[in-house]
Amino acid sequence: MKTFEEYMRNLNESSSSQELWSANKGEIMNWWSRLKPNQPIMPNPIPHDKEGSTYGFDGIRVTGSKQFVTSVLSRFKDFVYQENPHTSLKVVFRQIEDKYTHTPENNSFVFYANVAKKAPKKVSKSKNPQVKNPFKI
Repeated sequence: MKTFEEYMRNLNESSSSQELWSANKGEIMNWWSRLKPNQPIMPNPIPHDKEGSTYGFDGIRVTGSKQFVTSVLSRFKDFVYQENPHTSLKVVFRQIEDKYTHTPENNSFVFYANVAKKAPKKVSKSKNPQVKNPFKI
């Protein structure tokens, strides 16, 4: 398995390597601390005809208390603008249930958001379109 450092070093090289990579905590903290703040969020939309799991596509997943989820989402407000004529937001916000008892966890929630490309609008191809005569009284 490649290290995070090897992955970052080879990021811009065209490589046919399918080798997975992983980062350790020190590498993650170093990379994270050097990120330029307030970069625009630019997700690649999920294709409109995608069926099944969207795991691995661009998206947000936040888990924890309602207060934590809310505070994190307040930092992603520009993501809301992905709801537009070309893309739509797929969102879920729900309470988590205990996997054994299937009862609601007291203060445990999950929020998911993905952006999906909207299907192209179908153009009507009527053979005899009814056009109203603007001069008819």
